Amino acid sequence: MKVLKFIVELIWTLSLQNLFLYMKMLWIWLWSKTEVDEKAAAALKEAKRRTINVVKESKDVIDAAKGKKFKK
Repeated sequence: MKVLKFIVELIWTLSLQNLFLYMKMLWIWLWSKTEVDEKAAAALKEAKRRTINVVKESKDVIDAAKGKKFKK
């Protein structure tokens, strides 16, 4: 009886591992078919551009607070 229980538990465990493997493969396949990754890349690019602009503008604000004159 213990051998039969061991075999059943082994088959159940292996089938669960395969199920998780198949779900992971399905998840990766779905992500490759969506535009989410392109949208995330575009959002990252936009955030980087805005960060650079904020740094430039904050330098201008600091210079203005110190009383430096701007070039026109």
